[in-house]
Amino acid sequence: MWMVPLAIGGTYASTSILFLKYPNLLPNFVKKRPGWYSRKPSWPKLCHISHRGGAGEFYENTFKAFQSSKEIGTQMLELDVHLTKDNVVVVSHDGNLKRTTGENVEIKDFDFNDLPKLQTHVAIDFLYQQSFSSEDRSEDHISIPTLEEVFRNFPDLCINIDIKTYNETLIEEVNKLVKKYDREDITVWCNFQEKITQKCYETNGNIGTSFSIQKVLLLLVCFYSGLLPYVTFTQNCLEIPMIRNVAYKKFGSGITTNQKILANVCDFLLMRPLLFEHLLKRGIPTYVWVLNSEEDFERAFKLGVTGVMTDYPTLLRDYLKKNPKYDVKNGKDV
Repeated sequence: MWMVPLAIGGTYASTSILFLKYPNLLPNFVKKRPGWYSRKPSWPKLCHISHRGGAGEFYENTFKAFQSSKEIGTQMLELDVHLTKDNVVVVSHDGNLKRTTGENVEIKDFDFNDLPKLQTHVAIDFLYQQSFSSEDRSEDHISIPTLEEVFRNFPDLCINIDIKTYNETLIEEVNKLVKKYDREDITVWCNFQEKITQKCYETNGNIGTSFSIQKVLLLLVCFYSGLLPYVTFTQNCLEIPMIRNVAYKKFGSGITTNQKILANVCDFLLMRPLLFEHLLKRGIPTYVWVLNSEEDFERAFKLGVTGVMTDYPTLLRDYLKKNPKYDVKNGKDV
């Protein structure tokens, strides 16, 4: 009797592995249903992404950072948004401005024109006890910009927007700007929280979204159970940390044993080349963050990720020049 369930299990395992590796072999009634293939099949394949515009080379999330990264040749700007008291969408990672301006105040309590300027030294989140400073104190380098200013000046550049808080007015104002500047095909908006990402999708399903933490966990369950080839998604890209590398550099010598164990376990579960390969064949590229050394770039691209987010866009550009096999000129379609 044990031969029957063994045969069934073996058949299921072998077909799941086959369809993970070659999803194009799935029957049409599976792969042609809505949501199985990315709803944005024309989304460009991006390998160079500037995290906060390049927080290790410029003051983060400033117009100067975005302009400089564009000149370097970045293919996507990653940025974060909040809403001011007078309902202006501004670009800032932190809602509280203590880290970036030195003033312990909230963006939501200020009108846009009254926001403080960035201080001389701004801590780099993903590098232990390191900060960025510059003698360039021009307005475009120390002022918090509006999202509209970014859209207006970079009309053809892909932009990845992290909606930092659940605020329906913020989400609607971002949506209005995306539609005003006709950017639905080159914009992604998302957050780790499923509630925020789902609200973004409900507000405008034509704008790309990424996987929330909840959906990443579901993705991993489907992957390891063999169900992934048969499951549909609304997301059009996967954005995940390369946890081992990120944790060791973020916490530095202060990392605890428990943090090391957790980072290595999560890294093992997430960094699966077969997962990235399968998703890409379904039109879903994988972007990893935040990597700030050539060693980290090398590991990521060898694992088969599509693109890398970095605080050092010049370093990533130079790495891609030396490794053209990973470079994607002009963003070929996935």
